[in-house]
Amino acid sequence: MIGYRKFFLAAVALLVMSLPTSAEQTCRQVSSNVTDIGPPLAGPAMCGDYDWCQYADVRGTINGRWWAYWDAEDEVYLWEDENITSLAINIDDVFETNNGDINAKEHGITNFDAFGSYAASIAVTGGTGMYEDATGWMTGTLTFGKKAGGTLAGEICWSGD
Repeated sequence: MIGYRKFFLAAVALLVMSLPTSAEQTCRQVSSNVTDIGPPLAGPAMCGDYDWCQYADVRGTINGRWWAYWDAEDEVYLWEDENITSLAINIDDVFETNNGDINAKEHGITNFDAFGSYAASIAVTGGTGMYEDATGWMTGTLTFGKKAGGTLAGEICWSGD
């Protein structure tokens, strides 16, 4: 009887593991250039429930506008000899595209000593349209100032077409 029970439980486990857990996902490598970085904007008229927001245009496998939203309390300044050298920040991102929006959480750091360079680690958390159940990751490198621009790279997976 014990042998039958183990066999039965093993068969049920194999059956459960073979069932699809969700719709098939499509994954795509992301490689986009970041251009036309706008100035930081403030206030509810521009940023909704956030203190600050900023946009940039992206062109490549993601085409559209990248919006970054954050609150002042999410900013951490790093100091050296009474000078601000870096800014670490947590940001809520929305990438607006023709096929839907991609929602993400971003953690980034600006190095003011390196001419305003910025590095971002981005976790895709969902979206709208074809990106409704999107997951994935991206990294971004940006430069602010006269030579503003940068790149995004990573992978996004979604259940839609």
